[in-house]
Amino acid sequence: MTTTPPTGPAQPAPDPPGPGHLLTAGQVAALLGGDISARTVRAYWRTWGLRAYRVGKHLRWRKTDVLTWIDNHPA
Repeated sequence: MTTTPPTGPAQPAPDPPGPGHLLTAGQVAALLGGDISARTVRAYWRTWGLRAYRVGKHLRWRKTDVLTWIDNHPA
């Protein structure tokens, strides 16, 4: 019988390497901080005016677009 090693808390995804790198909804949520979830990002990106790209059936965001959007929308 084989056992699987215990898993700890989920680790955040590593920071993408370059400005043109595409982010997942989870990575965008992490950049936005607070109680924002990946699900919220996927539900409200159009309402927020946050430009997204489709990669197959998935949504992706450019890191530079997200950071610019954050700078233009102070809390």
